Amino acid sequence: MENLSINENEVASLAGIEHCPKLKKLSLEKNKLEKIDVVPKLPCLEELNLTANLIPNMEEVAKLASLKNLKSLNLAENPVAEEKGDDLKKETLIVLDFKLKMFNGEEVTADDITEAKALKEERIEAEKARLAEEEAARKEAEAAATKKRTQELLRREQD
Repeated sequence: MENLSINENEVASLAGIEHCPKLKKLSLEKNKLEKIDVVPKLPCLEELNLTANLIPNMEEVAKLASLKNLKSLNLAENPVAEEKGDDLKKETLIVLDFKLKMFNGEEVTADDITEAKALKEERIEAEKARLAEEEAARKEAEAAATKKRTQELLRREQD
């Protein structure tokens, strides 16, 4: 079986679909998927339609990264789409390692990929800066503690 449509069936889990290793197209539109509790091993899956489910955040979307041949994904009408708004495409490209060719029925352009990569790079740089600030603050606190201990030892020696 290469195509499977399980639309409008109150599906709440992807469990059980792993028994379809040749599946290329899976449509789960208008179901009850909230958590991607199981990501089935579907080595041939290229298209996944999750329109109108209950997927709440990018952490759940990121679980789909193990679908190595995924080229088309639809997440319209999910809470995550409302939460991310216009940034949903960029966020999805980032968490799925820029491999999509179609997103929500639209072609993923070179500009889309460039913008998503730039956003990812900005986040990496911001995280590096945050870690550097934390390290500087840690060293400063450590130096202050060492200075305080040294002063206390000197006072004790003087007494």
